[in-house]
Amino acid sequence: MKKFFLTGILFVIGFSGGLKAQDTLVTTGVNADTAVFEPATEQGKNLDLAAVLEVFRESEGLEDFEKKLNQKDGINNLDLNGDSIVDYIRVLEKEEGEYRVVVLQSVLGKNEFQDVAFINIKRKSEDDIEVQAEGSRVIYGEDYYVSPEPTVHVSINLWPVWGYMYAPGYHYYRSPYYWGYYPPYWRPYPPFPYHYYHRRVYHYHHGYHYGHRVMVRRPPSVYAPRNSGVVHTTPARRPGNRPPQQGVKPGAPAQKPATRPSTRPATPPAKQPSTRPSTRPATPPAQKPATRPSTRPSQKPATRPSTPRRRPAARPATPPRQRPATRPPARMPRRR
Repeated sequence: MKKFFLTGILFVIGFSGGLKAQDTLVTTGVNADTAVFEPATEQGKNLDLAAVLEVFRESEGLEDFEKKLNQKDGINNLDLNGDSIVDYIRVLEKEEGEYRVVVLQSVLGKNEFQDVAFINIKRKSEDDIEVQAEGSRVIYGEDYYVSPEPTVHVSINLWPVWGYMYAPGYHYYRSPYYWGYYPPYWRPYPPFPYHYYHRRVYHYHHGYHYGHRVMVRRPPSVYAPRNSGVVHTTPARRPGNRPPQQGVKPGAPAQKPATRPSTRPATPPAKQPSTRPSTRPATPPAQKPATRPSTRPSQKPATRPSTPRRRPAARPATPPRQRPATRPPARMPRRR
């Protein structure tokens, strides 16, 4: 009886320990089974938040963090607008008191943006900082969080990025890039299939915990999420099938704008008068005879003097009186 009782106790302890180990396997560390703890949409699988936190930890400031986010073959595989090109993610920083939030925002079109994820930060003391990544509810669903293990508390000396964000004279970062204007290092590239992307970012799961519990709550006054109306919650095309068009500048629309109206007018246009000929004549009309000679004479007429005659500089006011050629004979005296 005593043996049976001890065997039962050991079985219960082993079973409960197995459940605890299984729970740890699903939600924590490198063994985190992201296939079980999945985002609410297919697009949420293409930006792993544990990879985002790891790249953020190793960055030399937020400008460097934005550059690493958008590197080809990196951790960004999002295509929210369905144009078969991975979206450019820009980084914004907001602050109020002891709270900061780093916003990851996808550029989808002209004046179209979508908040993808947030890194919520709270400075508890000079050396203690709390940090937790939060997925946008539009893409990841309600209460999707990733935090460092074992807690959200991180020493300021352990993460290199804190040395830049909390340095004296630091200016808050706001990305200057937008649709059609990108940094010179960025090149558009097509999204990869999910199984390839998952293998590429799986090693980032070391030391991070997936869960539904918020541990660093961002006050609404710091930043309100911004959602766009053109977000596709599921991929419009199978990723990786169509490469980006050659010669298209980043940010250009995928399709040319239509030159014809999308709908026809309600009333047909008035017909042209019947007197107008329906077809053009087969032969063009005869040309009018040319009135000018086709060629100009090669030489000038001979009768025209080569040089004009010189005129006198001035004419006399009155012509001179002409003297007679001979004098008249003298008259003889008459005889009386």
